[in-house]
Amino acid sequence: MVKGRWGARSVLALAWMLLASGCGPKGSGSEAGGSGGGADAVADAGTDAVAADGSGAGTSDAVDDGDDTEDANGPDANGPDAASPDVTPDANDTTAPEGTPSIKAAASAPAIPVGASVTLTVDVSDPDGDLTSLQIERTDLAGASSGTLSLAAAGLGATGGKATVTLGTEVHPAGALTLVVRALDAKGHDVAAPPVVVQLQGVGTGGTPPTVKALAFADATVQRPAQPGALRRPALVFDYADAEGDIRQALLEVTAPDGVVESRLLPAHSVGVVAGDSGGQKGAGLAHPMQLEASSPLGVWKVALTLLDDAGHASTVATASVTCSADSGTPGPSIASFAPTSASPGDKVVVSGAGMDTAPFATQVW
Repeated sequence: MVKGRWGARSVLALAWMLLASGCGPKGSGSEAGGSGGGADAVADAGTDAVAADGSGAGTSDAVDDGDDTEDANGPDANGPDAASPDVTPDANDTTAPEGTPSIKAAASAPAIPVGASVTLTVDVSDPDGDLTSLQIERTDLAGASSGTLSLAAAGLGATGGKATVTLGTEVHPAGALTLVVRALDAKGHDVAAPPVVVQLQGVGTGGTPPTVKALAFADATVQRPAQPGALRRPALVFDYADAEGDIRQALLEVTAPDGVVESRLLPAHSVGVVAGDSGGQKGAGLAHPMQLEASSPLGVWKVALTLLDDAGHASTVATASVTCSADSGTPGPSIASFAPTSASPGDKVVVSGAGMDTAPFATQVW
């Protein structure tokens, strides 16, 4: 009951004043857009929801809050994001894709003499049966090479199986030979077995390495052939020696001006090394390490030569270079005439011209 001078209109005015100042009874702020203790029709940042267990508030965002850490650190403290599901890829997942072949290989012996054969046992499996071939990679002192082996040649089916593959080592120098077998399938999977290392042992023991000296090209600069089909093979000369007389191979590495590198392991006699004996071995060698044609790169060509003996010794690496020019240096060969112009197989053909190489295998007519 209101006493004294306060009338009904005054009480009503006082009530409105209290409401406007936020001092009204608890729960009185229920109007839209109000900021009292009631439920808001417009969300207030950070106060939208309270965890059911009373552990604290978390925002249920309609926009990505950028804090998607459920995968690594447990539940997101800010709740799930409607616009951004919490899915983080596992960077450490190494599971192979479905249908990927599996393969392993083992060698018949860890060490064999140079020139002997090594047998690889290969165990390969392809769960979806679309294996297409095997590839065998070889890496030795001379570099790397590879070859493809069909399933039929390996005695395998499209789902794989066990196979034995025999490899010769005549073309390899003494030292480590690394073999990698790969399985390929129709989906493009390419899976490698762990590398197998076989030590190739020299056929001799003891002794000393060969020596290479005075490695140089006969001409410091040569002209590149101007016409398609014409060839130029610069001559490389050197002196060699070996106390035991057992030089077996020559390793030639050629680097073109454009950076392309080619390595070749050759029999020693193909670079002019004459067979020796227990009394020793020495002489002058001759090689033609590159073949230049009209499209060959201009610039400096570099060559490295290493001689290898039967015991696996290697000489120090000797290097030389030659410049290939379009319009200077020693000109290439030119043919003035040849006769007869028609002949039967075995007939002699005489070629006349200038700049001919004197090495017999460089002047053959094909």
